[in-house]
Amino acid sequence: MHQSTIHAMYQDEFGMIWFGTKRGLVRYDGTQMKFIQKLYNDIPDAEELVRSITGDQNGNIYIETRSGIIEYNIKQDHFRKITPYSQCMYYSDSCLWIGYKNTIYQWKNNILKLHLQLPKESCIIDCITETSKGNLYIGTRDDGIFLIRRNKDTKQMLANINQIRQLYIDSEQKIWVATRRNGLFLIDSDENIKNYNYSENSNNCISSDIVQSICEDNAGNLWIATFNGLNKYDKKERKFLQYEFINENAYTLNDASIYCLMKDQQGTIWSGSFYGEINCFHPEHSTFSYHFVTKDIMPSSPSKHAIFGKTVEDNEGNLWMATERDGLYFFNTHTKALKKLHSQTTCKPYIWINPKTSYGSEHYLAD
Repeated sequence: MHQSTIHAMYQDEFGMIWFGTKRGLVRYDGTQMKFIQKLYNDIPDAEELVRSITGDQNGNIYIETRSGIIEYNIKQDHFRKITPYSQCMYYSDSCLWIGYKNTIYQWKNNILKLHLQLPKESCIIDCITETSKGNLYIGTRDDGIFLIRRNKDTKQMLANINQIRQLYIDSEQKIWVATRRNGLFLIDSDENIKNYNYSENSNNCISSDIVQSICEDNAGNLWIATFNGLNKYDKKERKFLQYEFINENAYTLNDASIYCLMKDQQGTIWSGSFYGEINCFHPEHSTFSYHFVTKDIMPSSPSKHAIFGKTVEDNEGNLWMATERDGLYFFNTHTKALKKLHSQTTCKPYIWINPKTSYGSEHYLAD
């Protein structure tokens, strides 16, 4: 890998996996890694740091940098800058949504349009999602959430809540909100809001008000990653079940601070912790397995603890995992082998990757 710090991963419709790093864009074609110098040949002033990658699964890839968003046309093999600014981006079924400061832009049919400005000029947009009805939910750094309906009517929610970490739409089209200090929020279809907080005097609550990731299993249960363990929320019974870290117990979580979650094709949930531990468990059995202690497998690493973040799954169920501090890892779910991929590593292709199946979400470290 050209640069060990990986910030983003994306799988295109041809099975290529793209990695955003601190020093540029890297592509894996099934046999080898390649640093994409052409990006900087086409756009000499492009920022090296690639913060996020997405695409339309129809020939175009979008790369977000601090100097704006770059579009790559796969068939033409050409990069071009479509906007010199961005704070976040989200690709829906119809267009690319771009957030910058308090403004939302829409990129569609090769045209960039200003869609709407939030009422407060000081707002900073940190995340965007779109419902099946075409309504936008905008998470901000200091001003809660803004709901923007298709007719552009705007409604502010949770105005006093800071640092919206994730907006997750479940199978019932309910909005779940992860926050850094204020627990978990639910916004139902009638726009009623409910807050779930940690309480020392209750067993039916989340285990921490620092919520870092949300994922739904095949049965409709919600899994909530927090600073102090993993939580399962049974939406039918309205009950929380907490999974705690127990030192030296191989059948529990192997770290308390769960940083990211992913569901694979078989319905298995994978979690990456703040200090580099990986857990695998199936929701039906609530059994944890495949504990990897990164300080043991990376003795020569500059850091003892890699932070596992964005993950994609190939069509044989194997996992490709980006870390904050130690590059890219490949986990073979059949042999249970975890392998670090080095910059000069050339791997025999395990499979041709199914372009229609990939999982992963972007995660950011708390300050």
